[in-house]
Amino acid sequence: DQGAQPNIFMGELDGGTSYSATPFDISLDTDYYMTIVRDESIGTYGTITMFTYSDADRTTLVNTQAITLHTSKKDYRYIYACQSFNTGTNQSVSAYTENMTIVENWGGDFSIEAPSVTTQAVSAITATTATGNGNVTVLGNPSATQHGHVWATHTNPTTADNKTENGTAPTGAFTSSITGLTTDTLYYVKAYVTNSVGTFYGAVVSFTASAAEPSVTTGLIFFIATTTALGIGGIVNNGGSAETQHGVCWDTSANPTTADSKTEEGEASLAGPFSSLITSLSPNTLYHVRAYATNSSGTAYGADRTFTTLEVGTPIVTTDSVVGSSLAYGTIVDLGGAEVTEHGHCWSTTVDPTTSDSKTTLGAGVVGGF
Repeated sequence: DQGAQPNIFMGELDGGTSYSATPFDISLDTDYYMTIVRDESIGTYGTITMFTYSDADRTTLVNTQAITLHTSKKDYRYIYACQSFNTGTNQSVSAYTENMTIVENWGGDFSIEAPSVTTQAVSAITATTATGNGNVTVLGNPSATQHGHVWATHTNPTTADNKTENGTAPTGAFTSSITGLTTDTLYYVKAYVTNSVGTFYGAVVSFTASAAEPSVTTGLIFFIATTTALGIGGIVNNGGSAETQHGVCWDTSANPTTADSKTEEGEASLAGPFSSLITSLSPNTLYHVRAYATNSSGTAYGADRTFTTLEVGTPIVTTDSVVGSSLAYGTIVDLGGAEVTEHGHCWSTTVDPTTSDSKTTLGAGVVGGF
């Protein structure tokens, strides 16, 4: 009709009375492909069903129309090419017929039903694998011959893309192993089921293939001094992606993070233990320490461990021999838990001179003679 939406419909003319299925609206400049099936059983006139597909292989079903036949059995005879006018523009629709194959004794069951399947969220996602989840809600008739999942990096995957083939399908939930993924890539997935009518898909879901966070442990703290200590950590596994950074972090509060003080030991390509020097500590202070490792998925931490730095004590020094009137010897035996900032000799004409008397100033010192 003038100005009408173009459509495809199937009709029956019986004894001057016409019957038709609900029309299927179509788009201009688009090819459609049809399969028409007539079933029958003893005592009935049967049903004619027309399946419309968007592809020549007839795998993507876009519409189904059916008519219950009246008063006599009929075979599919014609497809008409129609022409309509829309706001003065001639819109032509072309069609052609294909040879019809008549199948006899088709197992006694001529009912046609499309299968139905739903897609659930993808689970168990890693850097290269995932688990697809689906549910066959209707088997269809004839029964489904194949089912599984399809996936791709574009938004409408089909069986022409990556797919699993799980074989004949029962009703109910099923899973598929999705493999060969690329880390940090967005994928689209649909569950599918196939029978002789065509291939049917669930809704599309998406996920990103990504590595898990690393697994890391915090070891004991060694060589604790007034301002330094040695932290130990261990990388158990990298989570599927190489670590970009690892080390230890510390603070006076529990569960420190990399936002607090930390060491940076760089990338780690292999699992195993590592050590980090903890510096710039305050004497006689309780600290919390955790090992950490970072990959493309995030930063993981080991357990929280604590230690207390040593108190600052008095250095131990001995006075050794005096040679002549101008050369004295001494030994620093112990630093006292902190750096020695000044050392030397002091003297006076009275007993037990101090640094308030005459003295030499030799600057910072280490354990040993001077």
